[in-house]
Amino acid sequence: MKPIGTITNYLPFLEVETQEILSDIMEKASDYYDFVVRLGHKACDDDVSHELAYMAAKHVLSIREEPIQNKLRRKFSDRPEIAIWTYPCRSQVDRTMYHDEFHEILDLVIKTNPPDWILIDLFYLQGYFFSQTPADSSNSLMEIDKLLRQNPKLKPFEPYSHDIKSSIYWGEGDHVNAILEQQRTIRLAKALDDSLLVTETTRSIAGILKNHNAAAALEYTEEFNTLSMELGIPWLMMLARNTMGIIYLILGEYDMALECELAAAELYYQDKGASDSLSTMISSIHCEVGDGATALHWVENALEFTNGEYTSHIHQLKSWALVLLNRLDEAEQHMNLLHKMSLKSGTELEMAHYLHIRGLFELASELPSEAMKTLEEALSVIEPLNIQVLINRILIALTKAEIESVFESSSEDSSGPWMLRLESHARKKAYLGIQMQAALLRAEFYAKRGRNDEAKEVLQNALTILDSPTVKTIRNKIKKMLDDLVVA
Repeated sequence: MKPIGTITNYLPFLEVETQEILSDIMEKASDYYDFVVRLGHKACDDDVSHELAYMAAKHVLSIREEPIQNKLRRKFSDRPEIAIWTYPCRSQVDRTMYHDEFHEILDLVIKTNPPDWILIDLFYLQGYFFSQTPADSSNSLMEIDKLLRQNPKLKPFEPYSHDIKSSIYWGEGDHVNAILEQQRTIRLAKALDDSLLVTETTRSIAGILKNHNAAAALEYTEEFNTLSMELGIPWLMMLARNTMGIIYLILGEYDMALECELAAAELYYQDKGASDSLSTMISSIHCEVGDGATALHWVENALEFTNGEYTSHIHQLKSWALVLLNRLDEAEQHMNLLHKMSLKSGTELEMAHYLHIRGLFELASELPSEAMKTLEEALSVIEPLNIQVLINRILIALTKAEIESVFESSSEDSSGPWMLRLESHARKKAYLGIQMQAALLRAEFYAKRGRNDEAKEVLQNALTILDSPTVKTIRNKIKKMLDDLVVA
């Protein structure tokens, strides 16, 4: 592989023998991932210095190879500066679970008075992964900035400061400054040839942007995908496809969203099947297009990964799938359990999920007026959080409830404000798939009123919005309705 700053920036701080071993492994490796796997196995299987073992543990964390991490933890359990890199931090659950243990180990490391290059690494790890509040991250940032001021040789670690600042802004809800700091991180990391940090920060920008500017987020995600492939890290390549899937879901391009999520599962999990998080994501896409049976299958797949333990997300999707299948008694059971979980957690997100499902349940129970009230409450909860996937699906559900509610009243001959709101939202955000979904709903409203010519015109115009396999399912629904109207 071509030497990259992600590795070579450390060489001036290392013993000559360690430098030579790292250079030799780089020469033999095909890419960064191959380099880390080789280095990890060497540290696990051979008699190596603690310095080399530290480098192995740090880099193995970046590729999320848990078997190697576990071996390193067992072999170097008496070296806290090494063991600290071997704890899982893949998810927020991991980071919360190991938060206290991580900080205990960090205190042990600090007491051993390690060199500055290790200290700055560890404060970055603390601030980025194991801080629970912006205040925690601010403490890590102060330590990093102090080390940078005191030791000019630590210049290769300057991007850490901006990355931590970004996480602080993110935690405070200031997404504009969070992105600006991440862009500064990328500029500095590129100058230092730190390919790994450039890749991971590009991913972070895409994650923040997706709820503000989906098109720009998609560009960053495509760049993230390219960089991940260059590094050869399956974990990051899977995340790139997963992020693409989320963005296409926001755009309402459900077929492409599904393709991305299935590709992510096949790439990383292969014959093990999709993880619980990917399974629930795939289930939600099938729910969006009204395929309750397939959605339910993927919920059951998620349960296998959680050993049958229900999370709030699984209850949410199971109840949604059951509503689509008109198995309302079963759906109500899961909906009620989701409600209990949302009350226990106290989070707005879980409450919004519950209210959305309750609105769908009421709509399926032929109570459109009640459904509208519930869904309006759901929208009021989720809009301040600016989670576009949920805003889209709640607006769509509100429009469906509104159509049914208006249909009950023979005096009304217009669709009402929610359909207009959905159409305006989709146009303003340039969500082409959602625009097509809104057009289909308007055509359904017209058809219910016997205004078939207007319905046909809306459907014909909808087919011109986006002619792409990324919206194959919605196009097929539009074409089928057109055919039905022609026959009628």
